[in-house]
Amino acid sequence: MRFIVQIVFILLSVMASLNLYCHEIRAVWATSWEIDTPGKIDKLVEDMVSNNQNTILAEIRYRADALYIPNKSNCEYTNPDPRSYILDNLTFDALQYLIDSVSGKDISLHAWLPAYVAAPVDLSRLPQSHIYFTHPELFTCKQKKDSDNCINDEGYFLDPGNPEVLEYLKNVIMDIVSNYPQIDGVHLDYFRYPGIDFGYNEEAYKGWLDYNERKPSSSFSEWKRLQLNKSLKEIHNQLSIVDSNKVLSVAVVSDYQRAITDYSQDWLYWLENDYIDYVYPMVYSTNTIIVSSFLSNKNYLEYKDKVVIGLRAFNSYPKQDYPLFKIKQNINEVRTNGYVGISLFSYSELLQKYFTDLKESYYQQGAIQPIIQPHSKDEATTQEVETILKTKELTQIDSTEVVCEDFTIKLQQKNNKFVVIIETDTSCHIEWKIKSKNGFTLFNRFRWYSKGKTIEKWDGQLDNSDYLQSGDYILTAFSELHHKSVIKRIRVK
Repeated sequence: MRFIVQIVFILLSVMASLNLYCHEIRAVWATSWEIDTPGKIDKLVEDMVSNNQNTILAEIRYRADALYIPNKSNCEYTNPDPRSYILDNLTFDALQYLIDSVSGKDISLHAWLPAYVAAPVDLSRLPQSHIYFTHPELFTCKQKKDSDNCINDEGYFLDPGNPEVLEYLKNVIMDIVSNYPQIDGVHLDYFRYPGIDFGYNEEAYKGWLDYNERKPSSSFSEWKRLQLNKSLKEIHNQLSIVDSNKVLSVAVVSDYQRAITDYSQDWLYWLENDYIDYVYPMVYSTNTIIVSSFLSNKNYLEYKDKVVIGLRAFNSYPKQDYPLFKIKQNINEVRTNGYVGISLFSYSELLQKYFTDLKESYYQQGAIQPIIQPHSKDEATTQEVETILKTKELTQIDSTEVVCEDFTIKLQQKNNKFVVIIETDTSCHIEWKIKSKNGFTLFNRFRWYSKGKTIEKWDGQLDNSDYLQSGDYILTAFSELHHKSVIKRIRVK
């Protein structure tokens, strides 16, 4: 009987792991230039299926123009967007072709719609029917209203504080949803102000003055956040009426304080109030420490079942590929912290180049494999550490280590401090970190280490000013040059 119970337990565990796989969002952003012909879409869908991806975020609207057919059959929602200049064939319906291409496949298709950015920097290719020319009064600007103060590096933005803008956006979104009911969701991008100095659209500013008269203690920044909050809430409510089965998500600036201060984008508030189903923070930093720090933030972990992490998969410089091992390392960090999914930006030549390797190592069907693992044949040993908790006084500890042929890491005690000793065969950047047993990063350092032996003195204090408590921990080191990791288990008693 006990044997049967054990078998049942194992089967339940396997089913749980498969369930985890089934619910992992594996998304890819496909820009307008990557879906503008049938051939490109065929290749995109083929790559998604063969590499075990399950979600396409397709940019079927670039700058208030359409790679679909506005008001295709249902004209209930007036959509004035012209056909996009990106299309060589203006009769091609990229969205319908995508829908037909993923039909019968395990691919979720979401219409990616840049919201408030509505005109590119180069206006010369826009038709006169474009909203920039027909309704220039809807665009935002800085306080000094001249042409140079109504544009930033990304183009021209509609002003979220102008009530007509919200009606326009709702009509565009609902037109797409009602005419293309087969899509699985709407993914909003640029749902923000272009910068901290913008928001001085004439009609919007009147609204601010009226609000400030009623609430004199309020600030202009607060009012701008309220405009985005209100707009998203209304879009969510309207979408629920038109088609309650559609998923609503937003791509956001990952630095939350900067998102609020510079762009009035309070995405934690959106999550708290269920305005959206998922948020996609764009964690595009090339610095591993910054990515890891974001992922281990307790404020984001609270909503990890609604947070899909956007990871960089584009070049750092025009002639230098962003390294594959960094993408792998970041995927591992996302999974270790338990977020609901990963989205790669974007389906470019770089990602296409890496897809096969990513499938073999990270996107095997039903398999989620960690990157941080011993690179020696021996399993990592457990190191016993005796310490007086919440003090810097530490007793002598064992210095056993897991050895990689290229570099090693070990932990010792010296002068009431932990000492991390790194030995490397060549000078390189190495990231080392202390992680809890469940994978959360508690402390990390990313530095240039010279060839030979390097000693890092560390008093046992973590980044949040606490000390290691009793329990199991993991000491890891990752070399960007060697593309290898070393792991060591630590037990604090």
